[in-house]
Amino acid sequence: MTEPVLLFVYGTLRRDAGHAMGAWLAARAEWRGVAHCAPARLYRVDWYPALAPGAQAGEVVTGDLYALQEAVALWPALDEFEGVSGHDGDEYERRRVDITGPAGERLQAWAYWYRRPVVGLERIVSGDWLRR
Repeated sequence: MTEPVLLFVYGTLRRDAGHAMGAWLAARAEWRGVAHCAPARLYRVDWYPALAPGAQAGEVVTGDLYALQEAVALWPALDEFEGVSGHDGDEYERRRVDITGPAGERLQAWAYWYRRPVVGLERIVSGDWLRR
């Protein structure tokens, strides 16, 4: 069996966010626990958040870590939900990030990063979409 692919989610895909797509993911992937991405910042775009690079080492975004056993089968639906098509105008891009896992371990996981300017967006200072 191959190692599962790790996915860090920080907004509507979180287990307790109450979004249908979060429930879809939870039914198809193994929840590993709460994880953190730093330095990073969280912003409100609309009814959903944006993950962007942080300016200082202490800026942390809280999210959920999932292990995807069937990542190849799941990426198309996840990318479509996030609007990732590989075009310059995409709002997000899927890329690898350094995270701190549930047990404090350093890991790399995939995450959806915001590609547009954050000027004018409300910053979620707590870094936790569920505590906004």
